[in-house]
Amino acid sequence: IKRGSSLCSIPAKLLLSRESAMVTELAAPIVRERMSVFLSLVLTLLYERQRASRDPLSPWAPYMRVLSSVAVTTPTTWSAEKIERASPMLRSLVALHRKTVAAVFREVRARAPDAIALTGNVTEQAFRETWDLVQSRFWLLKERAFMAPWADMLNYGDSPNACDLVHRPAVPQRVNAADEKKLRAPHEYRFEFKLNKAYVPGEEIDFFYNQHCAEEFMLYYGFVTPDAKPCGKRALHDYWFADVLGEDGAVNLTD
Repeated sequence: IKRGSSLCSIPAKLLLSRESAMVTELAAPIVRERMSVFLSLVLTLLYERQRASRDPLSPWAPYMRVLSSVAVTTPTTWSAEKIERASPMLRSLVALHRKTVAAVFREVRARAPDAIALTGNVTEQAFRETWDLVQSRFWLLKERAFMAPWADMLNYGDSPNACDLVHRPAVPQRVNAADEKKLRAPHEYRFEFKLNKAYVPGEEIDFFYNQHCAEEFMLYYGFVTPDAKPCGKRALHDYWFADVLGEDGAVNLTD
């Protein structure tokens, strides 16, 4: 595959996102409570998973089946004994993470019970595991949080490949074959993944997720890269969801 090739181009309508929820019953509680793009994505995944279990013809059913086969290996799922054997920093991050996600679940259940009902009355544990599944696979581009079917299966690596959410014309459709006039193509957002290096047969295509220290990698993705250094105390300050739970216990559901 040549350098500069496009690996995939996915139209926005095929990305699981807050926008996906806007055409479902979830739109009402999400808009009413001004939920963040990330929280909206978590609820949308729970909702579509529940819908797919009832209706195998759901357009998201194939993707839900793929995700159901993905093992969540973040520390959220670990036993107390395994967490106790972890580094002090990882134990602190796990405690902060669990406290935050639990507080969000309780707040959503109190303020938007209709949203919880639409997910099939999800349990706190299932909510936490879904949160971690989303955080380990979602993309955040141009202030849009979304999951990209197939593309989110790419493993971590140091390849210089790039992705973007682009706004470009859709493929124009012919209006009248007789006069060769064409309909003005509407613009649409697309997720595009570009290869910035050449690949030979048998070589894995990967993607550089983000720069993290060791305990952050484990917390967010469930693995640690060989060259990751131990985290310093700043990791607690840099926690992804630090703005969600205030020191007074107040929960912020918005962006």
